[in-house]
Amino acid sequence: MPIFLSQVNRQTRLQYWSGIYVPCVQKLPNNINPLDSTKNGTKQLEGEDELMSYMAAYGAHHYHKLQAAFLNANLGILHNRNIEIVDWGCGQAVATAILLDFLLAKEIFPIINRITLIEPSNDALQKGLSYLEKILIGNNDIGVSVRQVCNYLHEVSDSNVKSSAETVKIHLFSNILDIASVELDNLYQLVIRTNQGINKFICTGPYNPKRCRIDDFRQRFSKEYTLEDEFCSDQRLAHPYWKLGNNKSPPYSEYNITRYEQQFTVRL
Repeated sequence: MPIFLSQVNRQTRLQYWSGIYVPCVQKLPNNINPLDSTKNGTKQLEGEDELMSYMAAYGAHHYHKLQAAFLNANLGILHNRNIEIVDWGCGQAVATAILLDFLLAKEIFPIINRITLIEPSNDALQKGLSYLEKILIGNNDIGVSVRQVCNYLHEVSDSNVKSSAETVKIHLFSNILDIASVELDNLYQLVIRTNQGINKFICTGPYNPKRCRIDDFRQRFSKEYTLEDEFCSDQRLAHPYWKLGNNKSPPYSEYNITRYEQQFTVRL
């Protein structure tokens, strides 16, 4: 059952910043250090406290980096088109939630044939699905259109991510490709086997020495295919977010956020 963004009640829907990020910051118990409880964002999350901790510590960074990426992604061409969203290593469906937030705010209304969420933590998957249901209010039974894949990326099978050749596929890689355990060649082979047609890749991560892995992933495609709509940026962002020890209620102070971003489109 497709998801029609045009049917979303934009007055009552959940918004990422005010409805997900800020409440997680405000509800975080004072005796929890979110960096410690998530092992600096590397732990497979379990339970409400760890899910909340991750959002409080890193939810704003994802938001600001992806908002900047989407502004350069020419997403207006998706209006009234059939699309699929694939969120690789999605956690609590963070990148998908931010993408939907962006599309609704810009009044870009594609027809979403399916959303695929890939994440090894079932707790994070279920929390992410609950967020999407509240963002997409007005679309009944969205669970039918959300494919949940509770696996690490190297465990994902072709049948888990097989898409339609007739849709535009939006692949979201947010803070995942820089992780050394992600096998880039296997991931590339999986994508080209299962995603015929038009594929748009939006890959973001922190500006650190492992950012070169994002380039390595892109180069696997450029060796075999013609890339379009290419965009790359390592420009620092300056935006508000909560820091441990500061007041948990907005407005938050503004800080620098480092990032590295690659975007490209390819027809497979």
